[in-house]
Amino acid sequence: MAFIIPCFNEAKTIKSVLNILTNKGDIYLIDNGSTDNTLDYVKKFKINIIKNKFNFGYDTAIEQGMRMASKEKYRYLITVDADGEHNLADFDKIISNLKNGYDLVLTNRNTKSRIMEYFFSLIMKQQYKISDPLSGIKGYRTKLYDKFGFKKNYNSVGTYLMINAIKNNYKFTEINYNISKRNDFSRFGNSLKVNLKILYIILISQIILYK
Repeated sequence: MAFIIPCFNEAKTIKSVLNILTNKGDIYLIDNGSTDNTLDYVKKFKINIIKNKFNFGYDTAIEQGMRMASKEKYRYLITVDADGEHNLADFDKIISNLKNGYDLVLTNRNTKSRIMEYFFSLIMKQQYKISDPLSGIKGYRTKLYDKFGFKKNYNSVGTYLMINAIKNNYKFTEINYNISKRNDFSRFGNSLKVNLKILYIILISQIILYK
């Protein structure tokens, strides 16, 4: 079991995330050029750290972690946000579903921050019964990454692999979870630019699904 954590300036939250996951599996943390003291906290844990000089983006960080973990032959890969909004019980549910035969385990947050997130969720709910495509916590059998990778991800904020798994009829399920209040502001934000980026992801998702 490998946990993939993309991270950028998360000194206020990363310690709590690592404390939750330490005894659950091996951790691959990809630091995307943090300029705060995030690394001072993570170096205290026995984890795998990929240090990027610059912020190459969410998808590149996920791919770096998955590529490294895949080489170590883990059966399962779980992507995790570094914002500390999750609970231990949620990961137990994801792990249990993966071990019970699901290829993909998605999560549905009880609240979403952006208008376009609700719009994307509505579209995917109607098409594939997916309630929260942009939730950063997803569980995968490693074979999905080995087959599809993230190399043609179209800057999809972690949805490319999910969409390809669904498109190719892999077995998936979804669990609900209640997010905890984070101790810092969102790195993704809620500006017009961010909502337009989500609109772009929606359009790309439709191209991937129907090409």
